[in-house]
Amino acid sequence: MKSLQNRVILTALAAIAITGVVLVATIALLLRPVLKQQQADALNAVMSSAISLEGTLPPDELAKRITRPGVSVVITKDGHNFSDGKGFGAGLGPNTSHGDLNLVPLPGFANRYAGQDDGFMLLEDLLPTTQATITVAAANIEAFDVFGQIMAIGVPAMIVLMIVLALVLRRYMRRALEPLDKMNLVAKSIAGGGQLSERIEVDDPDTDLGRTGTAFNEMLERVELSVNRAQDAEDGMRQLCADVAHELRSPLASIVAGADNLMRSTGKRAAVEQTAISVVREGNRAARIVRDLTLATQLDNQGVAEKQINKRAADMVALVAGSVETFASRCAFEITLEADPKVAQLELYVDPERIHQVLANLLENANRWAESKIAVRTGTTADAANGSQSSFWVQVFNDGPAVPDDKREQIFERFVRLAPDRARNTGGSGLGLSISRGLVEAHGGSLVCLPAEGGALSGERVARENLTGATFEMRLPIAPVPAEAYEAARTGNSQDF
Repeated sequence: MKSLQNRVILTALAAIAITGVVLVATIALLLRPVLKQQQADALNAVMSSAISLEGTLPPDELAKRITRPGVSVVITKDGHNFSDGKGFGAGLGPNTSHGDLNLVPLPGFANRYAGQDDGFMLLEDLLPTTQATITVAAANIEAFDVFGQIMAIGVPAMIVLMIVLALVLRRYMRRALEPLDKMNLVAKSIAGGGQLSERIEVDDPDTDLGRTGTAFNEMLERVELSVNRAQDAEDGMRQLCADVAHELRSPLASIVAGADNLMRSTGKRAAVEQTAISVVREGNRAARIVRDLTLATQLDNQGVAEKQINKRAADMVALVAGSVETFASRCAFEITLEADPKVAQLELYVDPERIHQVLANLLENANRWAESKIAVRTGTTADAANGSQSSFWVQVFNDGPAVPDDKREQIFERFVRLAPDRARNTGGSGLGLSISRGLVEAHGGSLVCLPAEGGALSGERVARENLTGATFEMRLPIAPVPAEAYEAARTGNSQDF
């Protein structure tokens, strides 16, 4: 009896049984006085008919005319009894004595008396014209156990009805509870190693079972999403550990080999110094990888990322120009800067060192892939609502291979390289773009790789197969610089880049 179906059926039957018993008992209790009153009314109606027909019929015919089913009539005149033929059946008739009925006068009548015993109810009156005595009698309803009879009939009928209802309910409850059975099957299937993508079909989401099924499917979606996220996180952690081990393996191997050579070296001083320099260089490389990975991890947490940013007022136009000039001095390619002539100066509330780090990463990436040219362009975007400047953007373009559309987001992940065969010692650690995006987002901005059409700085549209180059765009929101930033600069609490 632990199943929901049996519980519902038993609850329904119990409710029906209690309701039926109360209803039958109530009917039995209320029906008795009603029947008694109806019987008294019937006797009075017969008596009234006798009085109205008196004189039109002989006594024996009158007795037969006014009789009704269940009522006996006897008219006594001059010592003779005239019956409807049923008087003897009612216990009335010639020489019948009903003195033990304890007749009492009825209020409102001159000669009418009423009485009853365990067997009969009786009315007696004098006919006004002939002065004949008329006696009307019927079986006393109180002599019958009305309550017991009704219960004797109602209870068995109710039991039969409950058995029929139980069979009907069992059949239709099984159909009505099919969604719960489906949930059970899906849950068991998933628990047994099935696919988390399994769902149940909801026929009507506005019903109770429909809402339960919808909630069950939503729960499965959340579970599936959480499991997938956990799996992705686990895969990402494994891949990260593998990538870090791969990145550090080369410099650490070089350091170990160099240190071993230094310990065993008996050669010239110049060779020893060259080996020591190599050890220091590889150590710095390993330290840089660890430092970049630590920063990339910190940028994953928004609260920690904001602590890495030391904002103050800075001229973005001059900051971009300075970064390009610094990088151009050690770049083998031609670098051009297209600055918006309408924006000669633009102060933003940023961390100049971090923005310079982002620009340096973007220029270094462009230098790694460029064929012959690197171009930098700056400008502002106006707010369509009121025409005010809403963002400052910087685009860094190189004329090397274009980034495939399906890779434009992937390249911002850690340790991702579009050319796997590129040597690790020349291809970078694969953390620069990830760190750059984290730093820009910590400023409230965005860093994206534009589609291939963005590779043409002049804006002309050419056939996709003829497009080359890649363009990275950094956007920073334009907002008023807080007054405390200027106060900090005036008191010397900040240092210009």
